[in-house]
Amino acid sequence: MAKAIENDTPEPNGKHYMKMKELSAITGVKAPTIRFYISQGILPKPNKPHKNMAYYDEHYIELIRLVKKFQKEYFLPLDVIKKAIDDLGHDKASIMENELTEKLFQAKQLDWMEPADVNQRVKPVDAQALMEASKISKEDLEKSLEIGMLVKDENGCFNVQDVKIATLIAQIRENLSDERGFSFEFITIHHDLIRTLVDQQFEYFFTRIIKGEVTIPVANELAFKSIELLHLMFPIVHKRYLNKKIKDSLHMQ
Repeated sequence: MAKAIENDTPEPNGKHYMKMKELSAITGVKAPTIRFYISQGILPKPNKPHKNMAYYDEHYIELIRLVKKFQKEYFLPLDVIKKAIDDLGHDKASIMENELTEKLFQAKQLDWMEPADVNQRVKPVDAQALMEASKISKEDLEKSLEIGMLVKDENGCFNVQDVKIATLIAQIRENLSDERGFSFEFITIHHDLIRTLVDQQFEYFFTRIIKGEVTIPVANELAFKSIELLHLMFPIVHKRYLNKKIKDSLHMQ
């Protein structure tokens, strides 16, 4: 239970209310972030006795704590967290935390969300070894780390997936080099698209798990099979759209 807050704000219906400044101080979350949560429906709208005055009860503290927990422990995007809270309702989400957390934990264990088993058998390499093996430049390595395309482990090393990704980045940059007028932005564009796609894929299956429409084992099986097929389909569709775009562009000229 959140600690009592001593202030002069009203306490209608026996609820203790606080101002944004106090809510931000207690939760450690900045006011703009809290307002963003409210605008997105992750938090309910506050009590507003006047146009420029808003009050928040202690329920907000519990909900913000839940959001922070799910982001930190489960690395879930806000839209997924919102759907999980929406399913129970703002009033029930915090008091049914155990049930909600268990579903989140189970969903995170899906096989298709885990790294390839080969990562457990291959010894991680440091940054220097990664650059030597993949031929990626130091500058591109730093940019890849910045956007999260390459990820260091707790010892500052990289796994086999990182080596493969770095190698492909280096090969792409041989063709689309700075000298030819291209930049790392081309990689960033595709990385951002993939992250958005993964968020939507996860949300699609996760929402059904939270709502009880499908069990964890069934969702696991369906997701694994479907995503494998999508991986086969994407290159074909991508080339088709790319060829069409090129033809349309040449026709316009």
